[in-house]
Amino acid sequence: MRAQKITSWVQQIAKKVPVITQLEKRLGMLQGLDPVLEGIVADLDQVTDFSHMITLKSEQIDNMDELPPPKETNEDDQEDAASKMVAKAAKQAEAKAEASDAKQKAKDAEKEEESLKKEKAKEAEKEEEADAKEKAKEAEKEEEKEKKEKAI
Repeated sequence: MRAQKITSWVQQIAKKVPVITQLEKRLGMLQGLDPVLEGIVADLDQVTDFSHMITLKSEQIDNMDELPPPKETNEDDQEDAASKMVAKAAKQAEAKAEASDAKQKAKDAEKEEESLKKEKAKEAEKEEEADAKEKAKEAEKEEEKEKKEKAI
């Protein structure tokens, strides 16, 4: 009777072992994700932290009070300012165009360099193949000489 109880206990435990191992595997996978999720939550907390917004707003208002009052301008001053702004915008556009041209030239140079490298690699490969064929022919000739010498 005691043996039957022990047998039934052992059978029950044996039935539960696969379920327990599956649960352990799932728990291990979830624990592996835990540091990643903590990092994501920390980043979200930083992005959505509005605790300093009130102090920044009040500092901004204080700084606005310290600014000097705007100058009274006439039409000539406005035209001068507008022409300066247009000139500045033109310079910026020119600088951007030059930068993009330089970037394009650099990309073109990289592509050309890459294609030259590929061509050199192909040439080297062809030379290796030619050398291998030449060596194979020499080996065949030597074998033929050896066969002739053995035949003699």
